[in-house]
Order: sequence, then structure tokens, then C-alpha cells
Amino acid sequence: RHVQYDTNSTNYANFVIDEFLKDVVLPKYDIVDDPEGWAISGHSSGGVAAFIAGWYRPEKFHKLLTHNASFAIPGNSLLNSIDSSAAKPLRVYMMSGPNDLGGWYDANNSAFAKLTAKQYHVRYITETSQHFPPQAGVQDFAESLRWMWRGYKL
Repeated sequence: RHVQYDTNSTNYANFVIDEFLKDVVLPKYDIVDDPEGWAISGHSSGGVAAFIAGWYRPEKFHKLLTHNASFAIPGNSLLNSIDSSAAKPLRVYMMSGPNDLGGWYDANNSAFAKLTAKQYHVRYITETSQHFPPQAGVQDFAESLRWMWRGYKL
């Protein structure tokens, strides 16, 4: 899983959008085309994969929800690309805490600081549960969705 999710590249996003969604989901369901109506989320490696999917394919996903994302694993190259890129049309909801895995809380703090400096729509919740199970993420899930979709109209 680490190679598929934690690699700072377009591979995961391209698979999700160009293969899975296109071939499996979209032919069966009536889903809006508007990227403001699309979100992707994940926990741990899935959290950074969700962020990477929106980062590299913002024409599809504008809303990104990460819980205890493994920003530290890609070697901070993803964090460096936030500094060197123009702002993208993303709304990011993040959650992490001091009891997360070693270095992950600091990397989430860094990602939040970089996104804030670029004036992204970002909310960061600090929580105290362990990495797994993500109890705080479950308890906060409804609120995170309300925040991400605030102001959205079909």
C-alpha cells in the first residue's frame, strides 16, 4: 500500500479517475461533473493519497479530507511542492494530533502552515486519539462534510 498511496506522483489519482471512476462508477451512477461537488478522503496513507489526488487532478476533486495523513512518508517532496506551486481550487479538511505516528503530526502541521500561507480554504483539527482506530475522525466526520460543502449548490 505504501508505494501506491504514499508516492508523490499522479499514478494513484490517474488510476482512481481514469480507470476506476470512469469504468466502474460513472457508467452506473448519475454523478455531477462539477469538481466542486466531488470530494476524496482517506486516513493515514489513504489521507495523503486523497490529498495527492486532488493536488494533481484538481479538475476532478476540489474537496480533500485527510485524517492522520502520512505527509511525512513522501520525504516532504509533496510539502515542498505546495511552496513552489500556484494556489489550486482546493478546500482541505485535515485532522491529526500529537499521539499520531512519529513525525506525522509535525508533517501535518507543516502542510497546514504551507496551505494557510498560500491562502487555501483549510481547516485543521487537532485531536488526541491514537493513529488507529481514528476515533476522532469518526466523531467529527459529519462536521467535516458540512464544512467542506458549505455554500455548495447543485
